Amino acid sequence: MSIIHPLRSNPIAIIGLSAIFPEASNTEEYWTNIIRGKDCIKDVPPDRWKIEDYYDSDIFAEDKTYCKRGGFIPDVDFNPMEFGLPPNILEVTDSSQLLALIAAREAFADSGYGLNTAKFAKNIRERTGVVLGVGGGQKIISDLTGRL
Repeated sequence: MSIIHPLRSNPIAIIGLSAIFPEASNTEEYWTNIIRGKDCIKDVPPDRWKIEDYYDSDIFAEDKTYCKRGGFIPDVDFNPMEFGLPPNILEVTDSSQLLALIAAREAFADSGYGLNTAKFAKNIRERTGVVLGVGGGQKIISDLTGRL
């Protein structure tokens, strides 16, 4: 008895790719950083949080962190209306969900279909999926848990 791998009878094709990484707004910048050996880990930018408010070199200091460096993604412009979202829901929407919308849009554009959904035939849409990978925790989960 032979077992046929599912991909043999249902092959897949990756037709578009998108990513947002520290110091890289897209996959091209990401790979360029890798090729150049760029270190994208840096001190916490002042617009993220004040190091003096949270940092302490003592790893046992209460309510402090002993790390003051990290990988920070670039600022991303987000227009909720572009995605059919009312602006008033942004306060209760985690930024990782908004970034996922941007990444999915960019992957679709990278596929060669652009943003022209009419060009994306119905039979292709029915057999298409989007795979999202998200690193880190959701920023608003603590606030939501506190409210509950």
